[in-house]
Amino acid sequence: MRRRVSIGAFMLIAACVLQCAKDYNPFENYLNAQVLVSPDSCSFDVAGDTVPIFSTQTIALYTVVREKIDSFSLHADNNRYWTDTTITPPFKKAMYFFSLSFYDTGKTTVSVTTHWTNREDFSMTPPLSLVVRSPLAQKDIVTTVGAPCTLSTPSIGDRDIYYYWSFVSDTIKSPFSNNPDEYPTIAMVGTMQTGMLWVADTLGRYQSPACPFSFQFTQPNSLNASHVF
Repeated sequence: MRRRVSIGAFMLIAACVLQCAKDYNPFENYLNAQVLVSPDSCSFDVAGDTVPIFSTQTIALYTVVREKIDSFSLHADNNRYWTDTTITPPFKKAMYFFSLSFYDTGKTTVSVTTHWTNREDFSMTPPLSLVVRSPLAQKDIVTTVGAPCTLSTPSIGDRDIYYYWSFVSDTIKSPFSNNPDEYPTIAMVGTMQTGMLWVADTLGRYQSPACPFSFQFTQPNSLNASHVF
């Protein structure tokens, strides 16, 4: 009798397991159909990182239960390559890489949304959060009119950009030519003034926040002095 009960109990458990397996199939659950970030494949720390402006980063994504994914989209604030982009099937890649290059400073977010075949959406929460900093810095300039003037700043990672130095009445744009640049008349010569330094892409679509610096030109000998930069 004891043996008969044990066999019956075993059969009951087996039936429950089979029934549960039949009721739950992970490939039929839409919650398992997602687009996820691959932390090890990103060029930044997805847990929260600081990145410089105009310095290309990469984010890596991969799909899970792709059969139930209709498409997926990304949104990145202040990204000069794209703000919103959508990928549709067929999802043949093991990993999808996207470029990020932020033109503004401060906190920014990158969010991923999975669009299911049942016309519902699933958003990864919370979005990836990054802090964008500017490495731009020009040392204060104190020189005489007609003397060489050094313009320099820590560089930006991307190469499709120009550097700009504004001296109130004129703006110097890099890259510099090999010939001396003619510098125009500066108002209030001899008084410390504030200049601005920034970068912009070569097409002129995106510009970074400006970084201030001080400059002073003393003892003017000519209103049309030449300067070597």
